[in-house]
This record gives sequence, C-alpha cells and structure tokens, in this order.
Amino acid sequence: MTRLAVPICAATLDDAADAMRRAERGGADLLELRLDLLPAQAAEKLTPLAKAPVLATCRSRDEGGEADGGDAARAERLRTAVHAGAAYVDFEWAAWNRSPESRRVLADVLAPPAGVGRAKLVLSAHDFTGRPSELMTLAQALWASPAAVAKIAYRANGIADVFDALDILHTGAASKPTIALAMGEAGVISRLLARVLGAFCTFAALETGRSTAPGQPTLEQIKTLYRWDRTDAQTELFGVIGYPIAHSMSPAIHNAAFDATDYHGLYVPLLVEPESAAFDALLDGLMARHRWLRFRGLSVTIPHKENALRYTRAHGGAVEPLAGRIGAVNTIRFEADDTLTGRNTDYAAAIDAVCAALACRRSDLQ
Repeated sequence: MTRLAVPICAATLDDAADAMRRAERGGADLLELRLDLLPAQAAEKLTPLAKAPVLATCRSRDEGGEADGGDAARAERLRTAVHAGAAYVDFEWAAWNRSPESRRVLADVLAPPAGVGRAKLVLSAHDFTGRPSELMTLAQALWASPAAVAKIAYRANGIADVFDALDILHTGAASKPTIALAMGEAGVISRLLARVLGAFCTFAALETGRSTAPGQPTLEQIKTLYRWDRTDAQTELFGVIGYPIAHSMSPAIHNAAFDATDYHGLYVPLLVEPESAAFDALLDGLMARHRWLRFRGLSVTIPHKENALRYTRAHGGAVEPLAGRIGAVNTIRFEADDTLTGRNTDYAAAIDAVCAALACRRSDLQ
C-alpha cells in the first residue's frame, strides 16, 4: 500500500499537534515529524498523540533541512523518537556512510531488546540542484543497504529527468519499498503517480505555503483533485502538456469527469520546456521506454501545438485533415497498435462559441 505522508512542522508544539489532527482528518496515513523544523521535545510530546504511524526525520542542512549539530546528535534525536513510538526514522545515506557513531546509535533502536517497539529505517539521498549523475548506481546502493525503505529525491531540471524517478519506482519498488521523487514543477507527476507505481509513500503539504520540498501538492489536492483513493496500478493516464502549466484548468475538468462517469483514469499536468527537443523527449519516453505507464492520451496547449502536429506526422501517426490545414494539434491519442492520432478540437470550440453568441448554425457563417 502506498502511504500518503504529510510533513508536520510548526512554530509551537500546540500548532504541531493541531496540524497532526488536521492531517489525519484529511486522510494522511503517515505523519512525518520534521524534528529539524519543530520545537525541542517534539518527538517525546507529539509522537504519542499520533493515530497514524510516525516517520521521524531530522534533516541535515546539506540535504535541505535545518538541524544543527553533527550526525550523531541527529541520530540521538531519532533514537528519542523511536522510544516515543515512531514507526520509521529517516536518516541520510551520506551521513550513514560517514558516521560510524550514527550507525551504532540507530542500530541500538532499530534492533532493540525484546519488549521495545521496533522502528524501520529509511535511508535517503537528496539533491536540490539537479539529477545526480550516477542516479541508478545510487538507487542500487540504497536497495542493497540495511534500509527497510530507500528514498531518492532530486530536482528535475526538465521532463527527461522525471522519467528517471519513474524508472526507479518501476525497477526497484518490487524488491524493496522505495520513494523516488523528482522535485520542482516538472516533477509533480512523480508525486501524483506514486500510488500507480507502487511507491512506499508520497508527500503532500497540509496546506498551501507549508510544503517542505518544491512541487509538493497539498493534501486536499492530491486526495480530491488527483483522485488518490481511486488510483492503482491499472489506472489509465492522461495529461496536459504546456509551458507554463500550473494555471491549467484541464486536470480539474477531466478528473471531475472521471469521477462523474466512474472512469478508472487520472489526468495530470506535464510541464514541458518550450523547445521542440523537450516535447520530443516526452513523447519518445511515452512511446518507447515507458509504455508500461499506460498513458492513453494527451491534451496539448501553448507552446507545443505545432510540435504535436510535427511529431505525430514524423512518427507515422494519423493527423485529422483539418488539423493539418490549421497547422496545429491539441489532442494526441495513443492507439492500441502503438501509433498516434492527432486532432484539433480548438477550432470547433471557437466556431461553436461564435455560433452560440450569434444564435446561428455553422453553415450560416458562410
């Protein structure tokens, strides 16, 4: 089961406790206590209040956190969280390798004497600048490590980077529970597809402005807009390609239609840089290496409608004649025989709007 985790970070213990309650009411099934962002004694005071399992994290500054002190000191804070009842602790892979003292401290609580609750170790690696050069090597090292859960998060500097996070989940999640996240707006789909791809968990902010990483959707968005509870490995995928894309109403419209018709689908935003090479990289990925993603169709908006026409033609796809005359495709369908069909629905909407305003038929416009 893929868990929906909400990071808990607040200025006071009372605020944090309130955030925990609201996260649980909103549907979170894992609470990440960000001890590096929370007041002192957070682990002892807050962990016993949780109904959902707790993931204790004390993130170092060099991997995006705010913890002061050395690795061993952070490991001690995690030890405290385990004794308070945390189900998981997250420690950085780099710190695990460089600090024998931290490994000893964590080993004491991860394999405790009988009668003491056992927590599971998440070993994590983060890169806030871009995709690590040896990404798959890093993933393999984490899968071979003592961790119960492997986590990799990095900034996606383009749509091509996002496919690597999806590949990690597709390759490794069956052998060891895995979290793979591409941070930033381009990587949002790595969060939205976590349940489809069987990730250990994904993270959602309690509300706007309280995210702990770039591109993190809110709990309400992922539960409601993006149909979290109605997606699984058999979900058929659709999306809208554009640059920018965050403003698009298409996910709200199409996912609402899926709800209304009980269709087993999910519609996601796809931020694709304006260059034609970026568009080609996305379509190449979906057509060749990633057919297992079960994408069935794409809406295309500015600035890629001409790219969509060019790509469909170049790859032997069928282009609706009028779309060819217009010079733009705004709808791509992936056919069962691995070919593409390109259409244009913009012209129909524009003409129908004019006809509605003039109270006339299309033929009257002649």
